[in-house]
Amino acid sequence: MSESKKLVRSSAGGITIGTAGLGAARGDKVGTVKQNVHDGDTVFVRALANVSIRFLAIDSAELTYSLPGTNTFKNTDDPAWKAFLTDPFANWPNATQKLGQPLLHYLEPKLGASTAENHFAHAKAAKEELQRAVQKDVNDYASGDIATYELFLRFARDVLDRYGRLLAYINVSLPKGTPRPPTYNERQLQAGAALPYFIWPNVDPFKKQPDLLDAVPKPSDVAKLANTGALSEARRWVADARAAGKGVFSANAPQGKLLLEPWELRYLARLGPPDRWVLDLTGNHAGALVPPTRYFEVQYPEDRLFVPREYLDLFKARGWKATSL
Repeated sequence: MSESKKLVRSSAGGITIGTAGLGAARGDKVGTVKQNVHDGDTVFVRALANVSIRFLAIDSAELTYSLPGTNTFKNTDDPAWKAFLTDPFANWPNATQKLGQPLLHYLEPKLGASTAENHFAHAKAAKEELQRAVQKDVNDYASGDIATYELFLRFARDVLDRYGRLLAYINVSLPKGTPRPPTYNERQLQAGAALPYFIWPNVDPFKKQPDLLDAVPKPSDVAKLANTGALSEARRWVADARAAGKGVFSANAPQGKLLLEPWELRYLARLGPPDRWVLDLTGNHAGALVPPTRYFEVQYPEDRLFVPREYLDLFKARGWKATSL
């Protein structure tokens, strides 16, 4: 029996681990060892626990998250979250050194007594929006039968995140050649239920390149790449949602517009600075990557392409400048 409700998870030491059983031969019956050992280095297995999938390219408000120094997840409207987000730097003595004064000034108006309830309200709205979309597809494509409803998963270069979750674009599974609706990732952006969170190389057109170095854009190509294909569409959906005051951009929502971006809440809860560099998709930074703690210099989230630190040398080799302030 699995020691966790998640098939893939992080151990206490930060290692990605998992649990599985020998695979099924026919139906639900577990096959024999001979049936499941494919060859000398491959074995068929079945899941003994739930598989958690994180949507690629989007970021919705956190319904629950662990407070600093704990492994226990609490609703983000919990009084403890209200106290923390009123002044997250109270017990973070080196916050100014780690984040820098400009980032502290940027965060200041986002924080306060109402931040936690604001975040929770938008998290709940995002969950309900996704539930509606999935239920509609169950009704439309599976005649309301949840048991026969199947999901189609499209993976990118990174298949697992730092928490052991699968990373994917998710949609209803339909026969080949049948037109599909937009992915759930895309629908959440269109509804204003989530913010974009573009992390290189897991978004189009970069994820389509077979060679990682070829996926690194040249500084001169950014404007063209940012305004064509799926990336351009996603950016437009977010800009349209903002202009229409939908979802996280709605001043008329019960708690007003979303104050703190989800990933901002997460790095504050970790008591650590952001660690991904930012490529400005508008081209305004002229071939320079924005340092992690200055991401706010790229005003809108749909204009930020986050570059993990481990890929920084690839970008420098392609002609990008990356200078810490």
